[in-house]
Amino acid sequence: MIQLFGEETPGLLARVEAAVRSSDAQQLRKAAHALRGLVSAFSTSTADAAKVLEQMGIDGRAQEAVEQFEALNRMVWQLRAILPTLTIEKLRAQI
Repeated sequence: MIQLFGEETPGLLARVEAAVRSSDAQQLRKAAHALRGLVSAFSTSTADAAKVLEQMGIDGRAQEAVEQFEALNRMVWQLRAILPTLTIEKLRAQI
């Protein structure tokens, strides 16, 4: 799953960004939904940030989504940096 996350997130982020930049609410909803599905396995806060963008698409507010996209983008890239360092031992230590 970590490999899939690493492979898929750049393209999904690009789709979200393109939708925001072009104020395309329908595409924002679709792209943010897909990204939310991918990140939800790793971070609820990042998934929540994607959900906000998805809702902005549903509400037709893509033109207002730049700041939210930038926050989500930072969160996703932080996850991309952290995930490859995870081990089962580290996860067990968190329990």
